[in-house]
Order: sequence, then C-alpha cells, then structure tokens
Amino acid sequence: MKTFEIRPGISGQLLVLPNQLTVVMVKNPKAPSVSVIHWVKGGSMQEHRTSPDGRGITGIAHLFEHMMFRPLGAGKPAFDDIVQKLGAKVNANTRNSATVYISSVGSENLHELLKAEADRFQHLHVTDDLLALEKKAVESEYQVNHDSNPNYDLWETITRASFPNHPLEWGVSGFRADLYTIKAEDCNAFFSRVYRPNNIGLFIVGDFDFDETKQWVTELYSAWPAGDQTQMPPPYQHKDAMVEAKGHVPSESSMFWMGFRIPYPSTADHARDLAHFITFYSSYSLANRQLVDELKLASAVSSVNYDYDTAMIKLAVVRMPHASITTITDHVLQLADTLKNLSDEDFTAYQARYNMGLAEGTLRNAQLADMMAHSWGKYGDIDYALDLLQGRVKLSKEQVVDALAPLIVRHNTIIATSPSPSQKH
Repeated sequence: MKTFEIRPGISGQLLVLPNQLTVVMVKNPKAPSVSVIHWVKGGSMQEHRTSPDGRGITGIAHLFEHMMFRPLGAGKPAFDDIVQKLGAKVNANTRNSATVYISSVGSENLHELLKAEADRFQHLHVTDDLLALEKKAVESEYQVNHDSNPNYDLWETITRASFPNHPLEWGVSGFRADLYTIKAEDCNAFFSRVYRPNNIGLFIVGDFDFDETKQWVTELYSAWPAGDQTQMPPPYQHKDAMVEAKGHVPSESSMFWMGFRIPYPSTADHARDLAHFITFYSSYSLANRQLVDELKLASAVSSVNYDYDTAMIKLAVVRMPHASITTITDHVLQLADTLKNLSDEDFTAYQARYNMGLAEGTLRNAQLADMMAHSWGKYGDIDYALDLLQGRVKLSKEQVVDALAPLIVRHNTIIATSPSPSQKH
C-alpha cells in the first residue's frame, strides 16, 4: 500500500487488490460527501471495425456507458433507481481509450453506493430486450446531435479526416451502421473482455474512514476475477500534409474546426499540457487574445475536450464574416512564436493561473477524483497528478515552447468546415 499527502489535512492511500483492481482513496474531511470514479481502460480504441463474422462493433463502448445505468437483468431495478434513493448524483462519459463512471453521494451513504457500483460492474448481463431499448436511446442521440448539431458533425468529421483506417477514426460514437448489427452476445463478450478488475481503477475522494472503506471495497470487489488486459492499437502513422475535410450539417455561423495530432500513446508531458493551457484554453489564451480581442478575426476560439482525447488538440473557431479560414490558420500557426516572445512576467502569470486552478481543484472532491483517475488511466499511475498537486512541476518558457512548436505546424494541421445553410444537407 502506498500512502501520500496532497496538502495538510488531505491524505491518500493506494492499494491493489489480489485481482489487480487499483484502489485510490483520498480523505478530505472538510467535505461531507464522497465522489467515486470507476475508470475503465476500454473505449472506442478497444473496439474493432469488424468482428470475426464480419460485423462491426464500433460504438459498443458508448453503448455500454448507457447500459450500465439500466437493470442488471429481468425484474431487477436500474442502477439509477437504486442510487436516486441515496441522493446520489451520477454521470458517465466515453473516451477514445476509457469509459468513466462518476458518482457523488453523502458520506453516510457511501457503503450503499459502493454495493450498487460493485454489483453493476460485476453482474451486468445484456439481453435482447435491454439492448433494443438502449439502441433507441443511442439512435436518439444520433438524431439530436449528429444529424442536426454542426459541432458534433465537425467533431466527427475532423476525427475521421485525421486518422483514416485507424481505430481513432470512428471516435466514441462509432460507425452508425454498426449500431443496428450489434447483438446482445457482442455486448456480453465486450463486457467480459473489458470490464475486468485489472482494467479498472476505483477512486474514492471525500469524507470517509480509510479502514472501514478499505474493508467494504475488499468485501465487495475481491471476488471479481481478473481477465486479459486491454491493449492499445499501434500509433497512427500520418503523412506530412495538411488535411481539409467538409462536414455534412450546415452551420448558421461561420464555424470551422482545427486539429493538431499529438504523440500517441500519450505520455505524461507537463510542458505540453501547460502549452495547451496558455495557447488555447480559456478566455485568457493566446488564441483568444490575438484572434478575438486584438485582430477581431473570430468571435470565439475554444479548445474542445483536450483531456478526453488521446491524440489531438482540437479548436472550435467561429470566424468573423470578413476573415478567411486561411488567414486564421496562418495566425494560429504563429502562436508558438507568440508564446516564445511572451515576457517573463506574462509567462509567470499564466503559470500562476494554471497552478491556481489545480490548487482549487483539491478542494472539490469530484475534480480531485477526476485528476487522480485521469493520471492513472491516461499515464499509468497517479504520479502525474501528485506532481501537479504537490507543486513539484517547475517549467521554463523554453520547455513549454519546445513542447508546442513541433505540433502546431502546417503539415500537422487538419481543417474541418461546415457547408453553408444554402447547401442542401
């Protein structure tokens, strides 16, 4: 067992059960609640385009995100119904290489929440009736989002243009046609393969007793047998050429997306993450300062799901009518030089703002749990999060520029545009 202290009064323990379930517990006695995250190392990249009999199962990880809230079997209550009685807040999301389940509950109901969580992670069985119901829910998502929302359409467009013929190509939603061919047996096989303790991290953050909670976790999860570890596909090998792609859903605004591939598999890179924060993240970013405030070329520039994605920086840009995509692209590609020319005072201010956000996160159970889970799930251990939370990361401007400059280049740029409203969908 590993013990650690994040800051005075907030300490943690990491243990690994005999079945290889990783358990990270962080005690924050100032908050009368507990946040629980199950990080499953299985997302869209653990699917495949065709199964042995020729049918695709892309999108099945996202389908499972939905089904994990449904009844575990005929005549049983749904997970949602169980935890609502505890006053819990629950959510989940699917990523390229993970599916993440988040629950928060009052400290007095932690044991009951863990019982419900352990039950669904070990005993879900998909039936044809359950699958048919969930397919309708996912189809509704397609209709509401992908068929009518330009942002979702551009997300899908830029992903497929960036990684053709690679598991990153289909994104978390998968290929739509596969939704109709997936069978209950495919779902149960995916669940049996991926939802194993050696592929999962359990993160518990809040006001609880270490010894008592460790006993509960051991009792509830130890009988869960380990399986094969999930595998990541080989890195994508792209050609050094700018890529332009056209979406399908017309946009009323002059919106387009820009993307830049980042190294995959992901390795812990504090300099790259700080570079992303300074250059693209928040209203203080260099992109916003230049393109929105100073040059008036865009009304909005925002980074999209940087933490979720395995291999891309993505920007959603709403350009002003007089500004061309080419002009905006040229300015974005100069941002590494802009960062390089920042005064030491400005760079120090950006780094202080970055660190302040991290420090504030330690006071919110859900955000602290997410930071620990993200570190373990994406980079293999919790050290990345601890380095940040304990203030051990000291970066020079040169290190940050060196992390950004090779990525923000023309031959690594992907542009996705929407058709105009006058064009037929």
